[in-house]
Amino acid sequence: MTDGAEQAVAALKSIRSAVSGRDARNFLRSEDGRAGRWSVAAAGLFADFSKQNIPGEGFEALIRLADEAGVDEAIANLAAGHPVNVTEKRAASHMALRGGGKDSAGQKAAHAELSRALAFTEAMRAGCLKGATDKPLRNILHIGIGGSDLGPRLIVKALGQADAPVRARFLASPDPDAFDRCVQAFDPEETLVFIVSKSMGTAETKANAEAARAWLEAGLGTKDVSAHLAAASASPEKADAFGVPADRVFEMWDWVGGRYSLWSAVSLTAMAVLGETAFRALLRGAAAMDAHFMSASLGQNMPVLMAVCAWWNRVIAGGQSQGVVPYATRLALVPAWLQQLSMESLGKRVGLKGDDMRGETGAVIWGAEGPNGQHAFFQLLHQGTTVVPTDIIAVRDGHGDPVRHRMMLANALGQAEALLTGRDLETARAELIARGTDAEEAGRLAPHLVMPGGRPTSFVMLDRLDPGCVGALLALYEHTVFVQSVLFGINAFDQYGVELGKTLASALERELETGEIGVHDPSTAQLIARLGGKN
Repeated sequence: MTDGAEQAVAALKSIRSAVSGRDARNFLRSEDGRAGRWSVAAAGLFADFSKQNIPGEGFEALIRLADEAGVDEAIANLAAGHPVNVTEKRAASHMALRGGGKDSAGQKAAHAELSRALAFTEAMRAGCLKGATDKPLRNILHIGIGGSDLGPRLIVKALGQADAPVRARFLASPDPDAFDRCVQAFDPEETLVFIVSKSMGTAETKANAEAARAWLEAGLGTKDVSAHLAAASASPEKADAFGVPADRVFEMWDWVGGRYSLWSAVSLTAMAVLGETAFRALLRGAAAMDAHFMSASLGQNMPVLMAVCAWWNRVIAGGQSQGVVPYATRLALVPAWLQQLSMESLGKRVGLKGDDMRGETGAVIWGAEGPNGQHAFFQLLHQGTTVVPTDIIAVRDGHGDPVRHRMMLANALGQAEALLTGRDLETARAELIARGTDAEEAGRLAPHLVMPGGRPTSFVMLDRLDPGCVGALLALYEHTVFVQSVLFGINAFDQYGVELGKTLASALERELETGEIGVHDPSTAQLIARLGGKN
């Protein structure tokens, strides 16, 4: 953290100190028009940040901080395809994948590859893509991990339909049980194995791809299973060596990180399940959020406001985690996807020049679908001693039974209001007495019903659960994470922290296979001995 940044933090902490003992309840009463001032509509979404425990002067100071930190310039550099990934000296041009940004070369490459991928999947949906035995391929086994899995899996969960002409299963873990469960309902004669790996060397993906090829060979009775293989990779020669036909290798670029790649042929599985019309609508929704992000002023910019709230909660309020709670079953994977996007991007301890950070960076992201969460972790959110800022996500216009959709909306609104307002001791006692509890028993029980309230939330409402709004939601979070990285002064686009454990695991795998165990710490040595190895 620079000296200037430290001064800004000190000023914001002074603002927080000045309103000590007050929270969003007070601010909503005392600040005229607060709810409207700190809410934004864009790209089919409506986001309300007024329940955050940030006074109006705090919001204004945060916007000035974003301006002084160069957020406008950073957005322009991101959109123009400049090398914002400073450690790896690369652009981060994921906006080009959906037609956003200003990187014309990236857009042309992305458009051409998208058209090729969609032509391939439309042929599959029409039953024209045949396997080795001339049966149409109607199943996809999607093999990837991390960004090569979470994004496409989320899209299929959010937007896939039961009557889709293509069925999909996703395989990330090398656990043999995971593989068995994925393929048990699939006929090898009707299955395409789609391998997603930039290097074609990621250990878990490579192991699963080899298992899938063996499964195909056994089921088809031949070693030539090329008609059942496709890949997305930046290493076409390695895909070719694995047996994937050249015309079925789709490009991945070094200017798009894995966790930002769901807009590309990495999501070929989603294209096959959703179809071209829906997938292009997903891209248009994301591009609409890109346009808002690039053009809106900082004070009315949805990703910027969401980012400064997250930054305040982490740095100024000292929070360590953030909950993400969608009130829509189809969006149940958003917390897991965002967990990778945010924690891999913001989990850094050095600044852009390799300097040690003198302050906090990314928060722990966690969450689950709302109705189950209410009967699980919401107890801690309401009454626990840890204050957890929470994003609540809902959908305005539902489909299916309107009564149950209204129940979902009522619960989303009710939980956000309860987290804000809480329940004091006197109210708890009065409610018990109103239910017929005698005064003495009400006095005994009332402390257990107290909820302090003042728990900060952001409320994001999609107009509809359709491809456009889902695309906008995912782009919103991408941009929010990027703005946070600018405020923290870190690089959002590298992830060196994932490497050490994988390197050690690779060495340990060889040791467990050969029995020649190397030197380890006493705890690891004990565990190896328990597995039958020798030291």
